[in-house]
Amino acid sequence: MIWIFLFIVAASILALIGYESYALANAYPGDTISEYFWYVSGKYPILPFFLGLIIGILAGHFFWQRAL
Repeated sequence: MIWIFLFIVAASILALIGYESYALANAYPGDTISEYFWYVSGKYPILPFFLGLIIGILAGHFFWQRAL
């Protein structure tokens, strides 16, 4: 079961790397992954806040599990 999850994660990462390589190689403006996120965060500024909040909460749960 864990191998299926790892395969999906690895395939997703390779697909993103492939798309970013293609986007950097062509001449169209605004098609890289970072430019897309800049556009979305400019249009909906609350999304980066909530994404950072969710990542922060998950990091707290994963890395600081035990009470001091």
